[in-house]
Amino acid sequence: IVYEKQPLKVTGYYKYTPGKEFYNSDGELVEGKVDECSMSAVLYEITDDKETLDGSNIYSSDKIVAKAMFKSSKTVTEYTQFELNLEYLKDYDPTKKYKFTVILSASADGAAYNAAVGSKLIVDDVIVVNKK
Repeated sequence: IVYEKQPLKVTGYYKYTPGKEFYNSDGELVEGKVDECSMSAVLYEITDDKETLDGSNIYSSDKIVAKAMFKSSKTVTEYTQFELNLEYLKDYDPTKKYKFTVILSASADGAAYNAAVGSKLIVDDVIVVNKK
């Protein structure tokens, strides 16, 4: 979304269960590989409101101003707090236009079709903390 504040962190609670069998993008079973959840936040500069980064460039674009990422393959059965503290790669300029995205995925590499069927990520009470 178009974002007019300077985000500092994203917090919330999560539960995670990785699926039993991990498959690569060719549909082959990868023995011993455990899926992992991924939670990330990315702030990036735009010149036009329609401009949007996607799965192919959300972590690599030169437009990225700040980002944070958490990955884990551990099974978490009770709600557990997470905190994504944004690391600024460039100075924040309030005169520029930005978009901000929070990505919550049960399979960290799911966009590349590498995942375990049945991986389950549940999140609750997600809060974005901005600079005052």
